[in-house]
Amino acid sequence: MTGRRIHVRNVPEDTHATLRARAAAEDMSVAAYVRRLIREDAERPAMTAGVLVDAWTPHAGQPERYSW
Repeated sequence: MTGRRIHVRNVPEDTHATLRARAAAEDMSVAAYVRRLIREDAERPAMTAGVLVDAWTPHAGQPERYSW
């Protein structure tokens, strides 16, 4: 595998332990598990302001979800 290198420092011990346990449960190294998490996150659509505004905007034919 080739690609860019990312170093993450100051990961709390409990967070690292959780990642280590989850990686082990899937028979993966911590590095492979974290690479998968990063790849999955990067593949999701970005939460842009437009997406957030759309979530709060009533749509035609639908009742208003929030009344302030």
